[in-house]
Amino acid sequence: MAMSMREQVKQLWKLCFQDTDDFVDLYFRMRYTDEINSAIEMDGRVVAALQRVPYSLTCFGTVIPVAYISGACTHPSYRKHGLMRRLLAEAHREMYRQGICLSTLIPAEEGLKQYYARSGYAVCFRQQEKLLTACSLPVDNSLSALEIRRIDLLKSLPENLVHFACEQGYKQPCSIQHSSEDWQVIAADHRLDGGEVLVGEEGGNIHALVFCKYQEGELTVKELLADTEADERRMLKALFRYYEAGALRRILPAGPDEGYALGMARLIRVEEILRLYAVRYPDRYWALEVTGDEAIPENNGFYLLEQGACRKGRDEHIDYEPYTLAGLTESLFRDERPFMNLMLN
Repeated sequence: MAMSMREQVKQLWKLCFQDTDDFVDLYFRMRYTDEINSAIEMDGRVVAALQRVPYSLTCFGTVIPVAYISGACTHPSYRKHGLMRRLLAEAHREMYRQGICLSTLIPAEEGLKQYYARSGYAVCFRQQEKLLTACSLPVDNSLSALEIRRIDLLKSLPENLVHFACEQGYKQPCSIQHSSEDWQVIAADHRLDGGEVLVGEEGGNIHALVFCKYQEGELTVKELLADTEADERRMLKALFRYYEAGALRRILPAGPDEGYALGMARLIRVEEILRLYAVRYPDRYWALEVTGDEAIPENNGFYLLEQGACRKGRDEHIDYEPYTLAGLTESLFRDERPFMNLMLN
């Protein structure tokens, strides 16, 4: 009996990546579908594959649909023949047809950044780790620590916690958003990694939610979602007490000159993004020419941003600033502090 597409892609994944069987099983049970998969078949088998995982991004005062490239891999016997470059181009075309505005990914290794840059990607998403001590928290005796409750990750996340996580996520100005389904996948992956999920409550009401890992005396807070800044400080105070920790590391968004590079992005629908940017920054005058997008030639052309509007088309009386796709992506998001976190990678 012929292997299904899912089984073939899973087999290729295991060949190309060093993930545990538990993680691979989780991914193909909870995240993978044939509908989001792009693959190349040769000699009667799948030799290259990737998945276009759907997300959304709070961006320029609104929310846009994005895709996250996951599991990009090529069979070792078929590498160095441009198959992944071709597959990425096909995936970008499919995203364009589906109305996706932006493609994102996390390179598996440093050397792949240049590879993806050739397909129009630029480093946009950065993170920083901040070391906090109990003494570094502002002293405010009027704020009591929240009551901490540990969530049983052998069960699905309770619906009220998922709702809280989604609600708090949308408050972040330029951040990848996780759906209700995503939060269940994140919790399952977090459990495999030895992490814990804690909720901060007062009077039975949720005020904060934390994804953290305590290992060898070191506490790392991967995500802290809180209703208010005061609740955030109260939850941090409670964490120090709960773990009896003297310090913790917290993962946070970072600006262009801070922290370390994490994720890359590629514009899929240039005109749509520029229209949103123009509305967000109505005082900016910007005349630009986009070149070099071979996969989506509709993106190439002349654009004028003026008085909150974007117009495509050339005016011979205007000097246009040339941009590659990667250069434009970097310029658009440089000061937005884009953030992606808790991704399956």
